[in-house]
Amino acid sequence: MKTKKRFLAMVLAVVMIVSTMATIGSLPAAGFADVDDAALLCALGVLGDLEVVKGVGPNADGEPLFGGTQNVTRQQFALFVARIKTGTPEFYLPDDNALVEVQKLFSDVEDATFAAAILFCFEEGIITGSVAPAAGAPGKFDPEANITLQQAAAMLVRALGYTSATANEIPYERVLTHATRPEVALVGNNVETEGFDLVALGKRASDTLTRNDMAMLL
Repeated sequence: MKTKKRFLAMVLAVVMIVSTMATIGSLPAAGFADVDDAALLCALGVLGDLEVVKGVGPNADGEPLFGGTQNVTRQQFALFVARIKTGTPEFYLPDDNALVEVQKLFSDVEDATFAAAILFCFEEGIITGSVAPAAGAPGKFDPEANITLQQAAAMLVRALGYTSATANEIPYERVLTHATRPEVALVGNNVETEGFDLVALGKRASDTLTRNDMAMLL
């Protein structure tokens, strides 16, 4: 019951943000030329209004493309999470000052486009890095590595403020095959209530997250 209440509160917060934000930079009214799934188009419509995602560019006919089968990297997902967590479009912008600060934490972050988002996610406890910083020595983030469904689920659950104790209330093995983190269950449970059954789609915790997966999870 607590899990459901927390999820419903998150949904309400998203609806409130959507209703108050301008639609500059939102998705094209006609959608994307490479997206024909109704549920995915609905998810992209919400994320577009939140300015969380954009397309990957036009095709030869000038029609917008989403690139849903492309993999999502760890730094890209940090950016998506920071945008939806804060409702701040400025996370689109490269930030050289943030890059200087984040390199004190993760020496392998080199792209200023993602620096502010990675820094935000670290400060909020959403990410820890592939090698956590310790005793003043920077760690590693593996920013350009593809993110797995399990890693993405863990980030989302932390962003929503769930604790490990709360996550352990759900038997995650039934939600996602080969899951080793209970956080996956919370995301899987919530997504299943919207008709996106991870098990039915054959998703494994170790699978690489695609842009389509990302849109449905967020």
